Amino acid sequence: MSGQDPQELISMLNEDIKGEHAAIVQYLRHAYAMGEGEMACEIEAIARDEMRHLDW
Repeated sequence: MSGQDPQELISMLNEDIKGEHAAIVQYLRHAYAMGEGEMACEIEAIARDEMRHLDW
């Protein structure tokens, strides 16, 4: 990464954050749509793991 344009690096990091946020929203939407149950809990756990990537 040495010599890389700082603005390009910031842009790449912002794109990564957007992807993580989109994944969180999608997982939570599906989990809540499923209602109660083991599968919904598993999907919600995945969403929480994605949140940890963003230090939420």
